Amino acid sequence: MQTMLSEARPLTTILLAKPDVVSKHLGKLLRKLQQEGFTLVGMRLCMLTTDTVKHMMTVNDKENVAMLDLHIAYLTTRPSLVMCVLRENAIKHLLDLLGPEDP
Repeated sequence: MQTMLSEARPLTTILLAKPDVVSKHLGKLLRKLQQEGFTLVGMRLCMLTTDTVKHMMTVNDKENVAMLDLHIAYLTTRPSLVMCVLRENAIKHLLDLLGPEDP
């Protein structure tokens, strides 16, 4: 039991690949994830709705109405790829790999 508590546990998290990544860099992103030891649990290509994008935005993003409108328009015009990935310290590793936000 003590060994289980002291070891890092795999975490599952969600990664959103924006439209430009889907159309231009998807292979590169998937290769990077594989090289970094992520397991792709599932993925779904989808058209995001305005409401979904608004719910994903941070408070700071919502304060700049002009930028919010541009971002909503960008994310809702073409498909995005939602991926469920698994890895020890998955969130920290994604932030290290891609940064907090990859525009």
